Amino acid sequence: MFELNKIYNMDCIEGLKQMKDNSVQFVFTDPPYNQKKDYGIYTDNLSENEYENLISSVISEIRRVSNNNFAIFITPNLLSLFYKYIPDATLIITTKSNTYLGKKNYWGRFYAILSTSTPVHWISNVWTGIMLPGDGYAFKEKRFEHPGFTSLRLTEKIVSSFTNKGDLVLDPFIGVGTTAVASKRLGRNFIGFEINPEYCKMAEQRLSKTHPSYFPTEDWF
Repeated sequence: MFELNKIYNMDCIEGLKQMKDNSVQFVFTDPPYNQKKDYGIYTDNLSENEYENLISSVISEIRRVSNNNFAIFITPNLLSLFYKYIPDATLIITTKSNTYLGKKNYWGRFYAILSTSTPVHWISNVWTGIMLPGDGYAFKEKRFEHPGFTSLRLTEKIVSSFTNKGDLVLDPFIGVGTTAVASKRLGRNFIGFEINPEYCKMAEQRLSKTHPSYFPTEDWF
């Protein structure tokens, strides 16, 4: 049903349920964290049960469509919830330059990637030197007015670590299209779902200015 290299303006659960089993090679997503951010038409302020139901449904569907090859980028405070539904995941730590307030007098210095996929080459389980949106002035990427913007550099490293050229990458919460841009630059195909039509427009604008044949530097691996 879905064309390659296109972002669909629709709810991700609705879209995922229309996809066939094992129809993509890899899924990467940076989901909403239920932290009351303003995503326009999406309410990032669900009850605990509503949020857990959303996450469990998404994980169940992405397992099915990807043959259990996916990675999810989350904050450390969500690790226990996501491990509940992805006990088979490998944890990758990506460090932050700036700290954030954690719990019980601990400063936060990392974000987490949970992956069920085997890398296409050897990689470390601790990633350093990638600036993230919370790193303040050190983060040089344009954020495209998206409250949950994911680093393009981080996304490219994930896509290049877990896929080969020509593979199909799915992002069910694609936002302003970072996963699509990374995939196009790296010679992968993509499909994405985004519920906000304004973010879909931003993503299409980014893609129109994106060119393939981009090669990551060796120090990423």
